[in-house]
Amino acid sequence: SCGDGPNTSSAGNGGTGGTGASAHEMLYVASGNNGQGQIWAFSIDPNTGALGSPTQFSSPEFLLQMKVDPSNTFLYASDFDSGKVRAYSIDSTSGSLAEVNGSPFGSSLTSGNGGPLAISPNGKFLFFSDSVGNLATFSISSGTLTPGTGGQDNNQPFDFAVDPLNRYLYVANQSDSSGGDFSVFSIDASSGGITPISGSPFTFQDNSGPFAIAVHPNGRFIYSTLSNTQDVAGLTVDTSTGVLSKIAGSPFNTGILIPKGIAMHPSGKFLYVSAEGVSSIIIFNIDPTTGALSKLTSFTVGVVQLAIDPSGNFLYAASPAFDEVFAYKIDQGNGNLTAVPGSPFSAGVVSGALAIVNLQ
Repeated sequence: SCGDGPNTSSAGNGGTGGTGASAHEMLYVASGNNGQGQIWAFSIDPNTGALGSPTQFSSPEFLLQMKVDPSNTFLYASDFDSGKVRAYSIDSTSGSLAEVNGSPFGSSLTSGNGGPLAISPNGKFLFFSDSVGNLATFSISSGTLTPGTGGQDNNQPFDFAVDPLNRYLYVANQSDSSGGDFSVFSIDASSGGITPISGSPFTFQDNSGPFAIAVHPNGRFIYSTLSNTQDVAGLTVDTSTGVLSKIAGSPFNTGILIPKGIAMHPSGKFLYVSAEGVSSIIIFNIDPTTGALSKLTSFTVGVVQLAIDPSGNFLYAASPAFDEVFAYKIDQGNGNLTAVPGSPFSAGVVSGALAIVNLQ
């Protein structure tokens, strides 16, 4: 059981393994304050999940989100202060980062602070929003971003997800009391242009404050933390139209205040949710037929953003409150978490953004 929380007696030990050819996966953590920013790169021990000694790479101070492209070759980051997208090439052996020529990339359609971003599973397009809901599509070519057409979402988009077949962009909106919880845009397969589908935006609970969003691997279910409630929204997707409807029993109660982070297990069996109110991680089982959630367990730890490695063996949680990264081994049978030896690991001044790359 994880009820007593992780062992915190060995914070910042650095773990085992180092950066080099033996590293199969790397964890990137955004860090920075006082105008100085860095991305901390940790090798992940494939056997234990422990983090190696980090290497720091210069970056802006506040990276809101970081995403790795499907080829595991480039890391993209939303630069909150510049309102643009930073692009970094990833060394396939060491995981080292180098900013792509021309980065940061902007669009005339966006202005102000940078917001969420998402990459289509086919690696062709990157979707980006500023903090007031101006959306832009970028075409991706060898890491370089070329701005294309865009769209508008007046409900304060806070997180993006693209369905597994590259057809729809789903948006969690930190909307006002009038609703507009979730927007859905169809994606043009050739240009990446986005168009609101009929019925968008969809409202299921006024003033619920959707925060983070995750798509099930089968593309039929979507989940979002509702930061103004104690719930997680569960939605069914009409895969022919993109239209959303409530899963029976939704929203699903977490039993805690202010749910924020969300992470889908690659198997589609488990959903992990973090919350600020009492600093917890909640584990839900996902019904494979209906998509309904049933709460398995929860335990206390001060984290917000979550990331699961591609193997599904380890979960990492960023803690801006303690400037550490908590690491857990995932039980593939029941989804339970066990603290990795050496966890938590010091990561500078953590802003929260996490990304994991699988080095070939």
